[in-house]
Amino acid sequence: MRTPFSTLIVFVFACLSVSSRSASTDYPVNVDDLDPLKECKRREVKLAQSDNKVYMYGGQSWVKNGTEKPFQITNHYLRIADFTSARNLSDRSILSAKDIPGNITIFQNGAFWADSRKVYVAGGDVNDEPWLSRQGQFLPSNFTYVGGTIFSYDLDADEWTSEPGVQPNSGFRVNDTFCCGSFAYNAGYGKAYFYSGNNGAGARKLYPDTVPGYVGRPDEEVIGNGNLLTFDPGSFRWSNVTTDEPLTTIGTENGQFVFLPGTTSPSGGIGILLGGMHRETKDMESMRKVLVYDSGTDSWYGQATTVEGDPPSGRWRFCAVAASAPDNSSHNIYIYAGESPNAQPDAYSDMWILSIPSFHWIHIDVYSPPRKALGCTTVAERYMVTYGGIKLGWDKEGDEDECDQENYGLRLFDLSNLAWTSWYEGPSATNAFTVPKLVYDVIGGNEQGGATQTTPKEGFETAGLTSLFQRSSPTIMYSTTSSLPTNTAITSKTSTNTGAIAGGVAGGVVGLTLVITGCLCFMKRRIPRLVDAFKISAPSGPNEVEGQPTPCEVEGQSKFPPVVSAPYEVDGQSRYPRELAG
Repeated sequence: MRTPFSTLIVFVFACLSVSSRSASTDYPVNVDDLDPLKECKRREVKLAQSDNKVYMYGGQSWVKNGTEKPFQITNHYLRIADFTSARNLSDRSILSAKDIPGNITIFQNGAFWADSRKVYVAGGDVNDEPWLSRQGQFLPSNFTYVGGTIFSYDLDADEWTSEPGVQPNSGFRVNDTFCCGSFAYNAGYGKAYFYSGNNGAGARKLYPDTVPGYVGRPDEEVIGNGNLLTFDPGSFRWSNVTTDEPLTTIGTENGQFVFLPGTTSPSGGIGILLGGMHRETKDMESMRKVLVYDSGTDSWYGQATTVEGDPPSGRWRFCAVAASAPDNSSHNIYIYAGESPNAQPDAYSDMWILSIPSFHWIHIDVYSPPRKALGCTTVAERYMVTYGGIKLGWDKEGDEDECDQENYGLRLFDLSNLAWTSWYEGPSATNAFTVPKLVYDVIGGNEQGGATQTTPKEGFETAGLTSLFQRSSPTIMYSTTSSLPTNTAITSKTSTNTGAIAGGVAGGVVGLTLVITGCLCFMKRRIPRLVDAFKISAPSGPNEVEGQPTPCEVEGQSKFPPVVSAPYEVDGQSRYPRELAG
């Protein structure tokens, strides 16, 4: 009697399972090394910041494995680095770890962001490394992903949930996996963006010494995409649009997508796309040209950059963060590390600033450890926090890298002083970002802004870009010798929008009222007969317009209170609209 083919397949897999389990039970595991804060090294971890706490999710870690060579495992912890107060990175209390439940899929190379209420996960590919419990037991990994599913962690309730996002009413749906593209979160606009990449779902295995099995589709069936996926947490809705094909690319992986913080608002913001590798050709995107995305109008632009000498080499798996001048006259993107075929034997260690709107590259002469596949974000507007990353260059897994356990893999770079530091000064108005001298020596102005080079050397490539950056230019320009009031760094951190126009009108009305009242005060003091004729009696206390003192003359000096437009809330923080330039 012939054995059915299906039964034979089951028998073969059962044998393989027994064989794998037998081999893996001899794997030495040192339980003391499984403390999530004592890992040997880590890579592909995503970082997101909310209220000066940095949340870290996904990717891989290495454990020492007793006396044997360290092996990789999946990160199934949500790590939290607390930057709400001044402290040293060596302080163990800065970092904590929470177990992520087994029904939550662990991704890498996907979308990860945070607002004031939740941390969000969407997409990515499944990490092929095994799960390992704190007790040293290998656990089967989970894959519950359906196209468009959003995993979220409630910061107050300390609870994970998952739910499919609402699909678009028209156009393309988000019904497939997506990974390895460029992700950005526009905090002011409250939307998340995922650009290009591919539809690979990843792979997984149970033990370190077994061959991973692909999830969903084999690697040879994975294709690149050229769409822009957008998710709005407010409406819990996806959109999926084809990008501007003459400008954008299909299947560009592991580049960086950064929104300029001084341009983001409830009406949009400017995002910059740079770097990455073409999936099919393995060619790196040139850093000589970047893509500009206006989220308010869903428009794409291309713009060439300039540099003294050679620009940074094309790369992927690098780090990028942005900081805007206090007066928003410049926006500065910091890039660090990464890899390309030219990075052998080590990953890149260089650091650059792309200053915008001059679109000029500036090299930072500072020693930095070579890294690729690291995570990064900003805290207190002034610091770049990096976590993990590995040293070896192109196409290396990092198994041969030495352990990186200093400060639990955390590093801190001062964006104003252009130096790595272990001391964090804490969030405050006096510690906020200021423009480095290295930058304003090139673009003009001073540490508070006042940039004089506000267009590229050869001009903007399109009229649309000219208009875009005119709309996002600062209302007030400061001389190179003037100092900016303390509150200006706070009130000028938003871009032109409908609310800004309304704020300008409201401010004009209040200003006109103050001028009229001031004139009456002047008349009351200087022309008493006219005052008596109009029967204006002297107030018992300071005159007020909507709760603010009027600009009456006191001891020979005019006292004009500041006029500030009404704030609006973004991620639990007050933001202020800004008037249109001119």
